[in-house]
Amino acid sequence: ECLAQEIITGPVNTAAKLGEEAQLNCTAEINGDLLEWRSFLPGVPAGERLFVSSQPGTVADGYDVEIGGNGEYNLIIETTSYDMAGLYQCSLLGQDIHKQARFVAICMSSLFRH
Repeated sequence: ECLAQEIITGPVNTAAKLGEEAQLNCTAEINGDLLEWRSFLPGVPAGERLFVSSQPGTVADGYDVEIGGNGEYNLIIETTSYDMAGLYQCSLLGQDIHKQARFVAICMSSLFRH
């Protein structure tokens, strides 16, 4: 029997206010494959690896990954800044499957405050 290796739910485009924590979700059946998160941000080498499932305790500075019991590998952006805005990608390396989402940092101006 062949075990499935697939990204069940990829990240969706997300916006967060400056200074807030944000989360990009990725749920996968990895079954021996490797899952990784990469960022594609202005001014940063393209495709910087943030996390790989073979080294779950090693996450790039400014990020965390919450690993759940149902295949969740959710990327946490600890403090939203303009530098962290860009494209993020969750991938299964062996299957060459990639799911991308755009992350946007927003500044709430005084017009929107109550």
